[in-house]
Amino acid sequence: DANNVGGGATTVTLSCAGQPDKQTTLAGGQLATIATGWTGTCTTVTLRSTNGWNTNFDNLVIDSAPDTTAPVISAVQATAITSVGATITWSTNEGADSQVEYGTTTAYGFTTPLNSTLVTNHSVSLSGLTASTLYHYRVKSKDGAGNLTSSADFTFTTAAPDTVPPTISAVQAIAVTNASAY
Repeated sequence: DANNVGGGATTVTLSCAGQPDKQTTLAGGQLATIATGWTGTCTTVTLRSTNGWNTNFDNLVIDSAPDTTAPVISAVQATAITSVGATITWSTNEGADSQVEYGTTTAYGFTTPLNSTLVTNHSVSLSGLTASTLYHYRVKSKDGAGNLTSSADFTFTTAAPDTVPPTISAVQAIAVTNASAY
């Protein structure tokens, strides 16, 4: 809520890095609530007015309900599957961290290191896997407010090991003498 205690009308602008500015016009003595609809976390909110008197507001109250909604996970998939690794990707509807639990049963047993960077498109590489093995996995993401969510269980099977020896071709000897050849 903002209360313009000055005499004339002014346009009030609220700004937060990475969020769209929100504006409203207040007459002198008018009280207004400015709903921002911002979805991210703001560490600094800037209040400006068009009359140049950025300090003529009184009773400035920041009403913010705590974020208690966990991110929504979608588009979970295993890609780039080899005999010893895979890449797990997914999306969230808001910035969140990235972590994968995986193993040969739904008890998982292994967890990747937490990537605490808050992103909406996630990618985590798994390595050291066993060839021709079914793996279970689930992804976990926590938003900036600490709300954690986990996906359902998914599976993939690693590729068979490469058992084909390399083919040798184009073998020839050059510069042949009675004592050497290359």
